[in-house]
Amino acid sequence: MTRHLSRKFVVFLLLSFLVSNLFVKRSWAAKEDPSPDFSESEDSKNKLDQQNNVDRLDSVDIAKPPPLIVKLQEKEYFYPYSRTLSARFGGVLDSQKFSDKGFLLLAGVIYLYRHRPNEYYDFGFDVRNDNYGTIHAERRWISGRAASRPYAKAGLGLNLIPSDQLATFLKFQNYQIRGAVGIEKIFISPMSFRYEVELLQGEATILILSLGYSWGW
Repeated sequence: MTRHLSRKFVVFLLLSFLVSNLFVKRSWAAKEDPSPDFSESEDSKNKLDQQNNVDRLDSVDIAKPPPLIVKLQEKEYFYPYSRTLSARFGGVLDSQKFSDKGFLLLAGVIYLYRHRPNEYYDFGFDVRNDNYGTIHAERRWISGRAASRPYAKAGLGLNLIPSDQLATFLKFQNYQIRGAVGIEKIFISPMSFRYEVELLQGEATILILSLGYSWGW
């Protein structure tokens, strides 16, 4: 009797084990279709993302790039010359002769010599239409050595009066203190335009406005 019960118990356990395994495997193997309301396949997601990207690109307005502006950088010019010879012409306002003759005319030449890298000297000779001549020498200070070169200068001059002859050099009133500002601007190397305003103080006060031309070497 006991053996019979034990056999039935063993058979019951085996049947229970087999049934439970088959049910679990079947439940694992079974794949139900996902609900369309709650889940989507990977392929459908990829297609939807691609479609959204295309729609976004279609809706974006791509602005035209601004026009390209090319700026040509001018090469910096270096003035290489240490000596120049200038010719100038201008008008003269003489405080002693303005009431009689008004403006006088002047023509002259100036030689510029560079003694050291930043040390320049002018030596010049001018004649006026009232038969007066002047020799002068100045120290010139030039701002840089570019194409446009502003400068200032100061020095001494001597009026050459024909009637005084050699006594011209002995008369104190024939000497003058000179100061000027101007600019030289290259237009075709080694040629430059020259503009200058000069004030002289001696027996009379004299203002000179001149235009000129300089040749460098």
